[in-house]
Order: sequence, then structure tokens, then C-alpha cells
Amino acid sequence: MKKTILTAICVALLCVVAFAQQKDTFTDSRDGKKYKSIKIGEQVWMAQNLDYHGEDGYLGLCYGDEPQKKIKKPENCKKYGRLYDWDEAMKACPEGWHLPSEDEWQTLVNFAGGKDTAGKKLMAKNGWEKNDFSGKSPKAPKCKWTEEKIDERGRVTVTKYDKCATDEYGFSALPGGFREILPGGYYRFRNVDNAGYYWSASEKEMYSRSYINYWIMGGTFWGTYSLTHEVSDSRLLQSVRCLQDYCIGCDDKVGGNVNSLDMVHVEGGKFTMGCKQGSDCDSDSPAHAVTVSDFSIGKYEVTQKLWKEVMGANPSEFKGDSLPVVNVSWENIQAFILRLNKKTGKKYRLPTEAEWEYAARGGNKSKGYKYSGSNDISYVAWYKGNSGGTIHPVGTQEPNELGIYDMTGNAREWVNDWYGDYGSYESNPAGPLSGYNRVLRGCEWDHEEHKCPISRRDKSSPDYNKNNGFGFRLAM
Repeated sequence: MKKTILTAICVALLCVVAFAQQKDTFTDSRDGKKYKSIKIGEQVWMAQNLDYHGEDGYLGLCYGDEPQKKIKKPENCKKYGRLYDWDEAMKACPEGWHLPSEDEWQTLVNFAGGKDTAGKKLMAKNGWEKNDFSGKSPKAPKCKWTEEKIDERGRVTVTKYDKCATDEYGFSALPGGFREILPGGYYRFRNVDNAGYYWSASEKEMYSRSYINYWIMGGTFWGTYSLTHEVSDSRLLQSVRCLQDYCIGCDDKVGGNVNSLDMVHVEGGKFTMGCKQGSDCDSDSPAHAVTVSDFSIGKYEVTQKLWKEVMGANPSEFKGDSLPVVNVSWENIQAFILRLNKKTGKKYRLPTEAEWEYAARGGNKSKGYKYSGSNDISYVAWYKGNSGGTIHPVGTQEPNELGIYDMTGNAREWVNDWYGDYGSYESNPAGPLSGYNRVLRGCEWDHEEHKCPISRRDKSSPDYNKNNGFGFRLAM
């Protein structure tokens, strides 16, 4: 018994030491202020609310500041950080850090056990004076939960109590309050010492109006709310926690020597696009002449690892860093590309349908194969006949004539075009100007062979993300 207890203590101590090694500090080069940071799971967060007031000193306010009355509360900035409107929050984080998206917040919440326990684990032990969630006061509220255990009496339900705030991961969330909007354009500060309100970078289109998501923490509660863009102006101020940027393209070696950002340069040329009459043609006819200019396209389908590095969460039903990211909509991909371009300074995009087919056919090195790289589908593709009922790591079949992998099989791929009928001869076609569906090309891991010729086209609503075979690759 003593040996068992000693072993448990040693393991616990090792865990504490290992976790402590994840703590760090960094200096904001803009004003020289130092901030604590903490690694939680795969994310690195600021362990303090941001307190950057801009080069001109007018970015954000301290809780209680009233510039018109010349009232300043610098002590609140020192304790809780500054409060920002959403536009300010989007540009307030220092270089190498960013305002987290809703998905990135959700990744943190999930790591902390979900919304029912995240508040307790992420709140600072001290600083919640009004509700005293630290548990120091005799009247401090206690968190309560039930737990089942089995002993000699059988299955027993035990009720346990504990402090509401444990700061288990060192996130140290503080109740900085917010400044709210009142009818008639007035405003007031509320809830300091009681709740923390944190902006996210996410915007959602709902009913033709733009919504901004933000997170609230107070007591053991953690939730998400939406505001119309019209009201999230300079009168509504909330706290900012910055998340460290991911190193995009660095150490993205998965499934062998694979990098989702590896690009293949494709020399432009003229080719016959679509299905020739006499074969199994559907919406992919008529065959017609198309010319495309030089472009670059991804050597591999975008992996789940790269998606997580950019977006913070993985929507894929099948999980694995080296697997193509799936269950993503065309609209999801646009958000991914916007963030990827901001992080890398490059101009990634989806390929046009014509570019995709030209590259799948092998460009100016084409040998006229039925599938991308071969007339034998099993040689170049994961499809129903060989996939074993699941998706596979990218780049594990043979490439086509240009050295590009998986343009037949594994995941169907979104392209940029709206879906529409083919025209006649075209130069660099970009598809219809509008429509109801976007185009998908290629076939996926559970498709029969007859659905996999290079020319085959598919379509789906641009907001549809429920298919575990919908993926994509990048172009430039």
C-alpha cells in the first residue's frame, strides 16, 4: 500500500513539473509590456488580458474610464487589462499572436472538459471578489457535482463540493466586466469582479446580417453569444485574450515526406475539357477546348494537421494528422484561406474547375489516362474497391504525370466555380457569375469506379459540410 501511494505522489509531482515547463513570458515589442503565456494542449495562450493602448494611446479603455469627464482608471487596466470594441480587438494583438476564432475558443473549452467544467478550470483563483469564486470567504459559493463509485455496498452516488475556481491550466481568466450599450445610445460599465467577456474573431452570416461571436466566463458558466454587427461598435467594449500564431508550413511532415503547402507549378496550355461523346457522359459534357495560363496547385490535399494549425479545430469525421481534412464546406474553406493568407503573406486560393481538370489530366505532360495518373484506378486512387471503408493518408498512392497525388479518389475536392453548363471554347474560364451550388471534382474513398473518371463533375451547396468525403487542395 505504501509503495502504491508513493508511486502516485511521484507521478503527480512529475505532472506538475512537466506542466510548469509550459509556462513562459514574452515582451510586447510595441510598448515593452511583459505578459505571461501558457501552453494548454496544442495551443499557446496569453495568461493575462491584453493591455495595449495603441501607438497614439487611444486604443481601448480601462474599466470605468470616461474620457468626456476626464475620468481615468489605470488601476483597472493593470488588474484586468483593457476593454476593446471588436474592430480594435481584431488588430490589438501583438505580432505573432491573433484574436482567437470561435473554433479556437472551442478547442480550449473542449480541452478543459467542456462547457460544464471549463469555467472552473480556467478562472483565476483570486480576483473574483464580488462572487468570491476563489472559495476563501466562509460565504463563498461552492461548486457541486455527483460521482458514481462502486464499493462493497454496490453502486453508490456521492455528492462532492469544491472551490469553483481552480485555475488548473494557468489560464487565469479574470472578471474584467464590459461596457454595454443602453437605449438611446447611452452606455455603462458592468460586472467587473463578476464576469469576463472575451471577443472572438469569428463572424457568421445569418439571415443576411453579420454576427460576431464572443465568449463569456463568470462563475462556472461558459457560453457563446452573437451580436449584430450594427451594435458591436465602439460603444460595446470587452476583454481580449491573444492566441499565439501557428507556424504554418513548419514541421508539417506527416505520413512520410508530406507538406500540405507543397505546390506544383503547372505550365499553361490548351486541352479538351469534359467528357467526349460516346463514353459515360453526364453533366461533364460537352467536351470543349479550354486554355489555361500558368498556375500552381497543391501536390497534396490539405491535411487535417494544416487545417488545425490554421483554424484550431478539426471538423473531420475521420481523425488523423496525415488524412485529408473533410466535412468542410466551400464557405469553411474561404475562411481557412483568408486566415492562411494572413498568416503566410501569400495568396492561396481554390483552383478553378478548368485548372483542376487540366492538372488532373497531367497538364502538358498528359498521357490521356482515364484516371489521374493511370488507366488502372487501383494504382493511383483510394476508392470503394480498395479503401477498406475509410479515407487514407494523403500521398500514399502513385502520383500523376505532374507529380500530384490523389486527384482521383480519397476525397472529392471543392473548386472555386459556381456550378453551371459548359460553354464552347474558353480561355481561363472561371464559371458562372452566380448560382446555387459550387463544383466538386474527383471522387472519394467510398465511390464505385464508374464515378471516378477525371471529367466527372459534382455539385453541392456552398455551406454544406456534412459529407465525410468533401475536401480540397490549394492553388496559387
